[in-house]
Amino acid sequence: MAKRNLMRNLTEFTFGVANYDRYWQARKSSGDFNQTGIHRGVAALVRQYVPRGAKVLDCGVGPGIYFRELAAEYEMHGIEISQEAIELYPFDHSLIVPFDLNHGLPQLGTKFGGMIACMILHHLDDPRNFLRAAREALEPGGVLLIIHPNLVHYKHRLRLLVGRFPKYSTSHRNFIAPSALMAMIGQAGFSIRSVTSRKRKWFPLLFAYELFFVCET
Repeated sequence: MAKRNLMRNLTEFTFGVANYDRYWQARKSSGDFNQTGIHRGVAALVRQYVPRGAKVLDCGVGPGIYFRELAAEYEMHGIEISQEAIELYPFDHSLIVPFDLNHGLPQLGTKFGGMIACMILHHLDDPRNFLRAAREALEPGGVLLIIHPNLVHYKHRLRLLVGRFPKYSTSHRNFIAPSALMAMIGQAGFSIRSVTSRKRKWFPLLFAYELFFVCET
């Protein structure tokens, strides 16, 4: 386990957004594809806010854990930058398009009732461009679920107070505080229905490591 975590941490720090194929090659070799609380949280929110049978676009399919689970209840579409990741999928991936989300969204020929952006905005050069494209791709009343690391978690604040950077890979392309992200979401034409977390339901902005934003068109 320690060797797996070390390999993953070194890969994330060294390559980060620079080489996603190498990142997934390392994940392959370490067998690091277990379901996490984030995956369970995403699936639960989709079921809570998106009607069954709707078209859902997963932006950044990654290992495809909740994509595969939700495909039994929704018409799942996906976007993934890494061909290495796509080759991992032991399920039908004919509706997963290889594409770099730094260019917005590809022309998919349909609108969606739901969209998932799990841990991707801090990998993008221009998150505002992505959010505007997401707004255009959703049906009226559609739901965008954003999962984003909480830069203002109290432990990160304490680290900054003593002059230490939060425990994030410095290879990430941007670091967005929740207030700034909420402003971007509003500017893109969404309303924010809720901001929650997996575990810390009380004061998530202070105590949650990841924040779940439920946004509506």
